Amino acid sequence: MIKKTISLGTKTIEIFDDITSLFFRQRIYDICKTSYFRLGWNDSAIPERKPYDYNLHSIYNEADIESLNILPLITETEIMDSLKDLKITQCVVNLSVASDVNFAHTHPEKKVLLYYPNLEWQEGWAGETVFYSEDLKEIVYTSQYTPGRFIVFDAEIPHSIRAQSNTGPKHRFTLSMFWS
Repeated sequence: MIKKTISLGTKTIEIFDDITSLFFRQRIYDICKTSYFRLGWNDSAIPERKPYDYNLHSIYNEADIESLNILPLITETEIMDSLKDLKITQCVVNLSVASDVNFAHTHPEKKVLLYYPNLEWQEGWAGETVFYSEDLKEIVYTSQYTPGRFIVFDAEIPHSIRAQSNTGPKHRFTLSMFWS
């Protein structure tokens, strides 16, 4: 396992690579690609952004979360150190396409556990997760979309994704688990 920690004052971003087997990654990818997606995921209350409310997402229930089998996997790692004493409040798979528009946002929960399910991703395909300064004037960290990567971060850190390139895969998945 490879762990990297980014400190942003009192908030942190923790990146975990090489935790999962290929078998696990393939299983999660298969679950994501066969999810039931619907339109309308929106991380912003700004009315001018309403025309962009067409992002595809799938909200998972407790049975879905259990079938993912992620919790037993992360319980045995340092990932749980950041999530101890917290409970999952929501789990969402976002499906992005190259034409999507994404805005910086935060979440009301305490922590976010983000997972990159795509099995292959080349650096030229974009699709990064971008973390911003509180005033949104600076990008303070960018996480390249790396298959199998877990990221744990404080939900108050403004963040967004960059749409993938038209030359990359048609679909970019992210699995987000929100903890309070």
